[in-house]
Amino acid sequence: PAQGRRLPQQIQRSARGRLNKFRGIRCALCHNEIETRLARMHNDINALALSGGVTTIRQAKKIIRAFLDTDALSGKYRRRMDEIELKN
Repeated sequence: PAQGRRLPQQIQRSARGRLNKFRGIRCALCHNEIETRLARMHNDINALALSGGVTTIRQAKKIIRAFLDTDALSGKYRRRMDEIELKN
């Protein structure tokens, strides 16, 4: 909860592409629904980045819906994410 309150401030201060450097944040730049679903399933992303220059409002809504509707996979993907968390 505390990290969730600080996250918007951290994002504003961060350079583009640096969000993943915050402990516990797994962010992906997604251009479409397929990339978003794969990032959620395989990398268990918990933050989503969209390109304001090329993403339309309609596309953004679809991408956000895919992000919210997709769960992470278990098995080898979960084990990999656990290993990454231990290294950080």
